[in-house]
Amino acid sequence: MPTRAAKRRAIGCDARPIHPKTPKFLSFPAEIRNKIYKLLLVRGEIIEATYRRLSISLSSQLLQTCRQIHTEGLSVLYGENTWEIRFYDRPDLTASCYPVGIRGAFDDRESTGWGPQYSQLWSAAHKQRVLDHIRKLELVINYDDRQEVAQLRPDLRLFARQLKKVPQLNYLRLRCSSHLYPQRYYQHIRVDGSPVRGRGRVEVVKILRTWLGFLRDVKEVHVDINLDGHGILEDEAKMLKKLYQSSEPEEGPPLTDLYTSLEAFAEDDKFCKVSLRNALLATENGDGDGLEKARRQILHILATRLKMVKGIKGIANEKTAE
Repeated sequence: MPTRAAKRRAIGCDARPIHPKTPKFLSFPAEIRNKIYKLLLVRGEIIEATYRRLSISLSSQLLQTCRQIHTEGLSVLYGENTWEIRFYDRPDLTASCYPVGIRGAFDDRESTGWGPQYSQLWSAAHKQRVLDHIRKLELVINYDDRQEVAQLRPDLRLFARQLKKVPQLNYLRLRCSSHLYPQRYYQHIRVDGSPVRGRGRVEVVKILRTWLGFLRDVKEVHVDINLDGHGILEDEAKMLKKLYQSSEPEEGPPLTDLYTSLEAFAEDDKFCKVSLRNALLATENGDGDGLEKARRQILHILATRLKMVKGIKGIANEKTAE
C-alpha cells in the first residue's frame, strides 16, 4: 500500500525534493532549541484568568509534534510564563477563575456553572506534569471587607491542596483588594453579627497564612498594599512575605493536615457540622488545643450515633426473631 508521501509525490504536491543536508529541529543544540521555545511559548505579559473557552494565543501546537519536544517545551510553557488566578467572594460568581492553560490542573471540582468540567478532561499524569513545571503565579483576591469570606474560603483551600503538588515556586504575587458589594449578594448567607469593616481583611490574612503557610523558599514574593486602608496592611504583607520566603520547615505536623483528615472523616455527617466549623476556626487561629477539643467532640458524636444504630438494629433483629 503506497504511503501518504508517495501519494503526494504522485499528484505533484511534493514536486520540490528536500535537501538531504537540511538540519532537523532536534539536531540543533539545546540552547538554540530553548531560545526557539521561549519565542513561541512565552508571553511577555501575565496570562490572565478567564471564564471563557479561549486559547492562550501561544504556539502550543509545537508540543504535539513528538515526545522529546513535548518534554522540553512543557517546562518553558508552564515554567517561564506567569499565570494569574482570581478569587471572588461573591455568590453570583464562581469563586475561583483560572487561565485555560492550567485550569484542569487546579480546578478539581466535580461541577461548575461555567461550562464543562476541565479537570475530567485531563489525566492525572498530565495534571501532575503541569504542576511539576509551574514556577510563577499571581493571585488576585477580591472580597467584601464587611463579610466573613464564606464563598472564598473553600476555593482557596482547594487551590492550596493542588498547590502543594508544585515542587517549587520562584515567583508569587498577591493582589488583595476589598470591595463593598451590594447586600443583595449576601441576603441568603447567615453572617454572625452585624457587618464590620475590616472583618474580610482579617479573614483573608488568616486563610493566606494558614492554607498557604506550607510555601517555603519562594525566591520572589510581592504582596500589594492597599493604601486606602481597605486591603492588606503593611505589617500583614511583611508577615506573609517573610513566611513564604522562609527556609525553616514547619514544626510538627501542620494543623491544616490534621483538619483535612478530620474533615474527610466527618464532613458527610450533618451532626458534626458545628464541631467541624469550630475545628476550622481553631486551625486558622493556630489553636492546636481547640482543634483537639473539636476532634474529641466529633469522635464522641460519631461513637454515640454508632451505639444508637447498633441498638436500633438489635431491637429490629429481636422483633424479627419473634
